[in-house]
Amino acid sequence: MTTETTLHVACQDGNLPNALNLLIEGAEVNGIDQQRWTPLHVSSYFGHYDVCSLLVNSRADVNAITEEGSTPLHLSSQNGHKDVCALLLERGADLNATTKKGFTPLHLSSQEGHKDVSALLLERGADLNATTEEGFTPLHLSSLNGHLDVSALYLERGADLNATTQTGFTPLHLSSQNGHKDVSALLLQRGADVNATTEEGATPLHCSSQNGHEDVSALLLERGADLNATTQEGSTPLHFTCLNGHREVCALLLERSADVNAAEEGATPLHLSSQNGHEDVSALLLERGADVNATTEEGNTPLHLSSQNGHKDVSALLLERGADVNATMEKGYTPLHLSSQNGHEDVSALLLERGADVNATTEEGATPLHCSSQDGHEDVSALLLERGADVNATTEEGYTPLHLSSQNGHEDVSALLLERGADVNATTEEGYTPLHLSSLKGHKDVSALLIEGGANMCATTCDGRSPLSMCSSSGHKEVVDLLLCRGAEIDRANESGFTAIHWACQEGHLDVVKALADRNARIDTVALNGVTPLYSACNSGRWDVVEFLIERYGPAVVKHTSRQLRNDIYPLICNTILNGAPVAILDLLVFNGASVHDTDCDGRSLLHWACVFGSFDTVEFIHSKGVRWDVRDKNGWNPVHYAAEWVDTDFEDKIQGLLGAEMFSRLEQMEVTPWLNRLDSDFEDVAQVGSGSYGQVFRGRWKRNNEWYAIKRLEPKKRFTVENIEQEIDWLASRAFSPFITLCFWRWSEKHGDSNITFLVMELCDSDLYHWMEANPCGNRDRREVLQYISDIAAGLRFLHSYDGGLIHRDLAARNILLKHNVVLGSDPPRTVAKISDLGLASDKTSAATGEQFPLHSSGWRWGGPFPPPELPSVPTSSPLNYNESIDVYNAGKRRTDPRAVGIPKEQTPKGYAAIFPLPPRPGGSVCHTLPPPAQSDSAPSQSPISLLLYP
Repeated sequence: MTTETTLHVACQDGNLPNALNLLIEGAEVNGIDQQRWTPLHVSSYFGHYDVCSLLVNSRADVNAITEEGSTPLHLSSQNGHKDVCALLLERGADLNATTKKGFTPLHLSSQEGHKDVSALLLERGADLNATTEEGFTPLHLSSLNGHLDVSALYLERGADLNATTQTGFTPLHLSSQNGHKDVSALLLQRGADVNATTEEGATPLHCSSQNGHEDVSALLLERGADLNATTQEGSTPLHFTCLNGHREVCALLLERSADVNAAEEGATPLHLSSQNGHEDVSALLLERGADVNATTEEGNTPLHLSSQNGHKDVSALLLERGADVNATMEKGYTPLHLSSQNGHEDVSALLLERGADVNATTEEGATPLHCSSQDGHEDVSALLLERGADVNATTEEGYTPLHLSSQNGHEDVSALLLERGADVNATTEEGYTPLHLSSLKGHKDVSALLIEGGANMCATTCDGRSPLSMCSSSGHKEVVDLLLCRGAEIDRANESGFTAIHWACQEGHLDVVKALADRNARIDTVALNGVTPLYSACNSGRWDVVEFLIERYGPAVVKHTSRQLRNDIYPLICNTILNGAPVAILDLLVFNGASVHDTDCDGRSLLHWACVFGSFDTVEFIHSKGVRWDVRDKNGWNPVHYAAEWVDTDFEDKIQGLLGAEMFSRLEQMEVTPWLNRLDSDFEDVAQVGSGSYGQVFRGRWKRNNEWYAIKRLEPKKRFTVENIEQEIDWLASRAFSPFITLCFWRWSEKHGDSNITFLVMELCDSDLYHWMEANPCGNRDRREVLQYISDIAAGLRFLHSYDGGLIHRDLAARNILLKHNVVLGSDPPRTVAKISDLGLASDKTSAATGEQFPLHSSGWRWGGPFPPPELPSVPTSSPLNYNESIDVYNAGKRRTDPRAVGIPKEQTPKGYAAIFPLPPRPGGSVCHTLPPPAQSDSAPSQSPISLLLYP
């Protein structure tokens, strides 16, 4: 124990001899404890006059302050030690010193009712109307605490009778609020304003009524208080007393003719008493004429509020007095909806006995059973079902009660609903089943219950999401394990091509990624925008997932991801830099095969982006891999140009130190020349390989990765412009990776004279069907190979037509069916695949003049017209033409019969097509392309052939 602490204890105990000895021994007279109390604070607080006298004579600081700003005078005044106060004042104590909250010693003596101390302070000049931070004067505090003699003293000395706090309370508000009738009478006698209002509009009568002070309320009314005064929100004193259930005050106000149906934002006193379960007050209000079916601005009746809050007795009273049991509030909720939502079984039973509609619906279509199921009230749900509730009722968005109980994890309610016949596979408007929602929210037990009840684990939403993808994206590993153990299809993809492992990687749920990987989820799956699971992880900056994928799968996963990206998607490692990857991740990617020489579609290299973001560690790493510094992007800038843009010259200095002053200067002064002709600047060994009505087709090797591409040059013609076909270009560029569609990677436009020329960079194929047919006359063709090509074309068409937007494919000329030797979905060995190419997409339009249906633009429109080439039967599109009916292939073939095509007799035509076109879709939306069995023997036909291949 320190000397200072010992002195504090002696002062607290009033032990004068000990205190004297400690001071003689050298104790610090102004030593402080943890709250910054000195010995004088302690002795003043406890009123030890002799000890205080000793301390001040020993040069104790009479105005020392504690942590809260209190001086010794504050503490002696608070506790009524008049002699100590006098001593301190004689020794120079600050009479009007304030604490951190603005209290003077007079405030504290007033608060505690010490009249003699207050009188002493006033005699010595204390400020009678000093205010605290919140605006309280000494009179406020004496009135608040009912100190009549102190309040009288202040009034005699000229205290401001109607002074207001910062929130507008006068002394009369405070005495009325706390039920001090004698103080209130004194204030009124001295002229206090009986109808003064606070900032919120409350009068003293509001305050006394709110707290049930009948005698004060009566006094205020006698002195002229406004019986129906309203606050800013419209509340009268009657509202306040009914809210808190003060029957005697309520009766007093009603006797004085208070408005029983006064409305505060539509709420009457009966609403408030009903809401809070005050049966006696509610009965009194009804006796005095309260409107039992009055509605608030939101449409609530008193019965709505009593039902919502479970007040059975009040609800029964209201119903006896004529309350509408099926009244609806603004959004269509009945009292039964609200009692069900809040689990009040007894109130719900009462309402049903009195005729409540068990299947009433809100504006959104919710029934009471929806409400009880959503919040997990099993007893109420059972009651509603016993009384005839529709277990499969749907909201406007298609949610059943089972959807809501499953979404919120209420296993007992879900089990009850299933026992009573709930449809376990019901779907919402967006295609969600109950299992989707329980999986999304991670409710394992409910998910298991639903599966046992027959839930379809392969069900997909409108955008193709499965329950497994839901719990994978939200990181619920236990549900993932459950679904996989019960047989969920691990690689099912949605319409964007995302599988469960895509979602888990994108959201960074490493434990889920590991679980899926352990179950052999395909890591090489490519979504429609070209994104693989590894790319998803890099795109979201989930470096722990990136590291796991590379460590688990090695170089193959990196090379696969880098090879597949297309369109305006950034290359893998470039995208990784954009998301702030540490150098360790970049090193891991490069070590496993990621190309450091990749650039994006604007020509920016990894160095460009590292310099844009000012990451010198990344710059240093990429530089060490030999990436060129003189590569210019489409704006003509090299990486040093971007580095020079940084305000922080330290980054630029580091780059200069890395490159050397001479090279840095040369790069910095390099002429900024935007791309003019990207075909020549970006590609080498360019050669024309074809032409058509749109323009020319070239092949060329891209300088940035040394791979070959096809480049199509689109020139505006009289009957179309590039703008006309942008819909088709964008559509092709955004759809990825059907093996039966020629890939469109990216595009750019250039000004050539008065025209804007558009260039499309596409997949380079080996040949086309026309040249194959030329090289293989009809009699020499292998029928199985022909059927395989037709199957490929059918799969491509099904892929193209599987997207909404009113686009169909018409231009199926043999020159536009390209051939490429490739691996298709695991085919071993690789085979030649037929791919649909060219801009053969069209939007169907109807002529306003003639009503004729025709394609707005399509290179094949002249040959298609209203009778297009044979396409897939039963393929729904948004076209106004009916593509759900089979087309007469024989008649279509007669129009442009190709004598070189493989022959199938006319009577065998339906069988031949039946073997090709009704191919079942693969799970996840891709097309099954397994070669169908031959429809007939390979012997040459005796009848005239027709064309099963589409025409050159």
